[in-house]
Amino acid sequence: MNRFFLVKCYSLNELYKEKHSTATMNSDAVVAQEIRELMAEESRQIETGIDAIVESIQNTITVSQLPQELLSIMNMWMRTDWYHTDRVPKFEHCLRTIVVRESKFRVFYQLVKQVRDCDDQMVDDEDLRYVVNRVSNALVCGRWQTMDIELVAEAKRWVSVQGEHVTAGDGGHFQWYDSIKEVVCYHLPHIPKHVMQNDEQGMLSLETLPCDFQHEADWTCPICLEVDASVPTCVRTMCKHVLHKSCLEDYNRVFLEQEENEDKTCCPCPMCRADIN
Repeated sequence: MNRFFLVKCYSLNELYKEKHSTATMNSDAVVAQEIRELMAEESRQIETGIDAIVESIQNTITVSQLPQELLSIMNMWMRTDWYHTDRVPKFEHCLRTIVVRESKFRVFYQLVKQVRDCDDQMVDDEDLRYVVNRVSNALVCGRWQTMDIELVAEAKRWVSVQGEHVTAGDGGHFQWYDSIKEVVCYHLPHIPKHVMQNDEQGMLSLETLPCDFQHEADWTCPICLEVDASVPTCVRTMCKHVLHKSCLEDYNRVFLEQEENEDKTCCPCPMCRADIN
């Protein structure tokens, strides 16, 4: 069993030990068992939520910001075989494993808490459906704190079990060569570039954000690395990254002025390399 799951279960048990007597602990064990049985009976609900979480993370993940140790393993997979025997990408397999663990832990913990908050009234399938939706929405909207650590650990476990080997040449940025388009790509090979919407001129559309747009905590523009700019208006790309409009315009101009980009009409997103205007 993965050590992260064990740590979480241990923390939950310690919380119970501090708050309850031995008799209450026995009651907790009964509640926990009934919740596990409910989750097993309604496993399809949980799996549907997990599918949505995995898809969302893969479509919004900034590959270049993943830990270097993981990027080296991903480069090794590209060098050898990106896909497992059942044609599921190895990266997706590892991601799904940790998403399953995190999702089930959160669902279990919230159901236990609900029972305790409702004077030990047992939860049913409707409660489970509500909690699964809450957990799925939370994980779809943002990664959890230890996700990268767990993803690295799972990838290393896979490498160890499969007898794979990372070499010195596998270091550096993650990239692969698309032999059909004859270009170097930086996104996950089994996930196409973000679907872009074209405006009337055929350019890739950007969403101009209102002046009172509330930045996320610790946000800085990926181009100037500052919160404020001479022109503070921000735009959101179709790949869901927020940048200063003036910074993007300068970035686009400099990119297109370079000789090697003379045949291009748009620049890549500085976060995920998807095309933007």
